[in-house]
Amino acid sequence: MAGFETISKEHLVESACIHADETGININGKRHWLHGASNVQWTHFFPHAKRGTEAMNDIGILPHFHGILCHDHWKPYYKYDCTHSLCNAHHLRELTRA
Repeated sequence: MAGFETISKEHLVESACIHADETGININGKRHWLHGASNVQWTHFFPHAKRGTEAMNDIGILPHFHGILCHDHWKPYYKYDCTHSLCNAHHLRELTRA
């Protein structure tokens, strides 16, 4: 899987547009975060104990990505040097809740 991990990261970094998100998961009774980055052809999931910039830097996609990043307006995403696009699925969820 290490070879696939490297290849998927390379393709996502070189992509024109990716979507990034994270969700809480349980690993051995402890809260972790499953980070995802994807485009129409590639998806990369990575569990990490942290949710924010430290985890995103450790994963190694976003620090090297310079295309359009679609995300949920969470502040740590704005630390990356790319064009930002906001996810309408998240907008709809927030409007429904409001």
